[in-house]
Amino acid sequence: MSDESYSALVLHIALAIKRIQLGKGIHISSNELDILKRSDEFSVASTMVKILEERFKIAFPIDEIGYITLHLLSGKGNNKEVEIRKDENWVQIQTAS
Repeated sequence: MSDESYSALVLHIALAIKRIQLGKGIHISSNELDILKRSDEFSVASTMVKILEERFKIAFPIDEIGYITLHLLSGKGNNKEVEIRKDENWVQIQTAS
């Protein structure tokens, strides 16, 4: 997961916690949610949510778990390419000094 994807996930979770505390909700289509439920990332998101629910004494709706899953899935793409770019930048920085 790239730094940007990680930051976006953390921000989404912070906003989700606040939204839940305020009694506001979001909605994801049932078709999309059914597809997300079949992914490994949904299981990871569910585990994360259990920890957050205990910590913040709130209950995450299934739609929020779906959106966290989307963040995990979007952060999964092209990680190797991002890591290679980071390495190339590191080499350039090291040789410039």
